[in-house]
This record gives sequence, structure tokens and C-alpha cells, in this order.
Amino acid sequence: MGEIPLHPAIVHLPIALGLITPLLLVVVLIGQKKLTWHKTTWLLVILSNLLIATTAFFAERSGEEDYDRVEIVVGDEPVHEHEEWGEKVLVSALTALTLSVVAYFVSGFGLVYVTLAANLVVMFLVLQAGRTGGELIYIYGGAAAHAPSPAGLQLIPEEMPTLDLENIEKELDALPEIDTLETDQ
Repeated sequence: MGEIPLHPAIVHLPIALGLITPLLLVVVLIGQKKLTWHKTTWLLVILSNLLIATTAFFAERSGEEDYDRVEIVVGDEPVHEHEEWGEKVLVSALTALTLSVVAYFVSGFGLVYVTLAANLVVMFLVLQAGRTGGELIYIYGGAAAHAPSPAGLQLIPEEMPTLDLENIEKELDALPEIDTLETDQ
């Protein structure tokens, strides 16, 4: 208990890149109209989309690792909603990456605008995933899943214990009989 989880450290990367990449695309579009467009400039867009997709993949995987632990604290619904937004980010980031690669190899100015539209979708989705993640922590108290417990007690088990009813019955049978104290009331 008390360790720092990996998921919050990773998720800020696709969020930041998801917000910056549409701006990068706008700069590239303006540059194409005013200057001679070089394909090397478009490689920045591909690289940015590759970084979004890669970090979104690792954010989604690290979130899967935390799911059960946080669910114990906040319940299934808010964790599931956040997970759904995260999965949408990953799919849309992979779509934007694919479009940016195709736009590099296939001439046609229209693909650049389609790539921009895809990146605007990514931007919207990372904002939603970030919002629901923030709600998990600040509204529902999900950070308690990783908080240190008092006196070193483990408040949230790593693995949920199972009851062994057979042993419990044996131990109860082995207890000495206790005379009950009768009182007048």
C-alpha cells in the first residue's frame, strides 16, 4: 500500500499530445498555403500521432491494472465510464495515426483535413477521459485505493480473500464453551 501508481503518470502524455497535435496540424496547414510544403514537416504530425497512440496504449494497459483496486473504493460505474473513454482515445489515436501516414504517401490535400478532423476527435476524447479520471480521484476518492493505511494495515487487499467455511466450522467447534451471564433486567 502507498505505492505511487503508474497510470496517473502515463495518462498526462496522451492528454497533452492530444491537445497539442491539432494545433500542430493547423500550423502545418497554414504553412502549406503560404510556403512550399515539405513532406518532412508532415513527419512531425506522424510522430506526434505515433506518440499519442503509444502513450494511450500504455495508459489504457496501466488503467486495466488499477481497475479492480479502484473499483473497490469508488464502485464499478465511474471506473467503467473512465475505461470506456480511455478505450475510445486509443481507437481514435490509432485512426489519426493511420490517416496521417496515409496522407504522407497519398497526395491530396483533402486527407490533411481528414487527419485534422480525426485529431480534433482525439482532442475531445482525451478531454473526456481526463475529466472522468479527475472525477474518479477528486469526486469519488479513487486515490484512496493507493493511499497508505494507518499503522501499516492493508485496507484494500491485493487479492480478495475467500472464506473457507469448513475450517471456520472446525475452529468454532474447537472453541471452549462459554457460560453466558444472565442478568435481571
